[in-house]
Amino acid sequence: MYQAMKIKFINHSSIIIDTGKEKILCDPWYQGTAFANGWRLLCDDEININDLNFDKLWISHEHPDHFSIPTLKSLNSKKPVLYQKTNDKKVKKYLEIQGHEVTEMTHNKTYNINETKLTTIITEGYDSCILVDNGQHKFLNINDSQLDKENEIKKITKHTPIDLISIQFHYANWAGNIGDEEIPEFKRHNAVERIKKICQICKTNDVILFASFIYYAHEENFYWNKPFSHIDKTLKELDEAGINAIIMMPEDEIEVGNKHHVNEALHKNKESINFWKKKYEAIEIKEFSQKHQLSEIKEQYINFIDKINKNNNTEIFCNSFLKDFRLGIRITDHQKDLKIGLFEKSFKIESSNDKNSWDVSLSSEALSMLFQNDFSLGSITISSRLQFNYINAYKFYFFFLIPYRNNIGSYLTNSISKDLNFAAFKTNGVLKPIFKFNKDAEYEFLEFNKKLNTISLS
Repeated sequence: MYQAMKIKFINHSSIIIDTGKEKILCDPWYQGTAFANGWRLLCDDEININDLNFDKLWISHEHPDHFSIPTLKSLNSKKPVLYQKTNDKKVKKYLEIQGHEVTEMTHNKTYNINETKLTTIITEGYDSCILVDNGQHKFLNINDSQLDKENEIKKITKHTPIDLISIQFHYANWAGNIGDEEIPEFKRHNAVERIKKICQICKTNDVILFASFIYYAHEENFYWNKPFSHIDKTLKELDEAGINAIIMMPEDEIEVGNKHHVNEALHKNKESINFWKKKYEAIEIKEFSQKHQLSEIKEQYINFIDKINKNNNTEIFCNSFLKDFRLGIRITDHQKDLKIGLFEKSFKIESSNDKNSWDVSLSSEALSMLFQNDFSLGSITISSRLQFNYINAYKFYFFFLIPYRNNIGSYLTNSISKDLNFAAFKTNGVLKPIFKFNKDAEYEFLEFNKKLNTISLS
């Protein structure tokens, strides 16, 4: 018997997949901020999770625009949750404490649930996507996953062809300093090329564009809210490539594999775009920085270094060239420069107007977050609450990478090159575009990695 599969758009990266047998709610974020108070929803506080009809939850990854604790806390009932299998099990443990039953989904293993095949594909960066096959049609919710990279493509090819995919269409990350026009356009273009490539891999022309309906809500990043015209340019380029790119409004629904539904959705694109543009025109600064005293920052720094040394084997690195490694920070709300050590405790405050004296510029509040939360390397960069001295941007990543790795259950033992895999950051979403337009920055990064590879136990 034919069972139609339907996709209902709820908000941002949240959809309900109706397999014909049950309804799976994906990545609910309906209230509050994300990424160090840097993001807010364009449709903010307009949806109550308790008003939605669904049987199960699927969470792609622990970023707060997908795994929203405020939204999940507001849920009045306990639901079965599907989540990728991870080393740290933080998300699983949290959900179980809240009373939800969690099924850990092993990478690329297919689970038969109510006559529907569900496969979670775990990708680089600890994201994951879910493939839903109801025996009639296949739908792939890609969201943020970087499936276009060569080492990721093979994870999906055995599941093709796929009828419909949903995917992020904006860069949703730091994309250049104030006034930089090259990097934002480079990242927008890369997002388009990624969509084209994934459509080719999945052997489909039908794609829902989502996971990008946010705005920068903080006084430190509000400048990023440029006109929403990028969506018109993106749609034009995808249309020229023969891709049916669909923009949806909350409560819009489409049937997977139904070409009539696809055509109806495409005809509705203009209305949907106008809906989101009006939301964009109404945005305003909602979040403001709280100034932290430098004495407080120093204490947090000391605790930060002590924690790194306690949780990792750092002795070998203290006796290498890294002993003299320093990160230069311009603290914007103090107008002071700070030089701090990683493998040697060193906290020096300076007064300087020389841009070359700092590697990264940010507020005392943002710096406090970095010292106090292991995950904040991602939060602060994604929120765009910082500016880089491009040639030394890699230093910021190296300085905060150890706690970031610790946060996902990876610790420094006796090899920085192996345990941290810092060389992989050449293709990082922030450093890659910097290197594209600044070859000196790329050279400094490569030379630093060469030195890292010389450190050994001998």
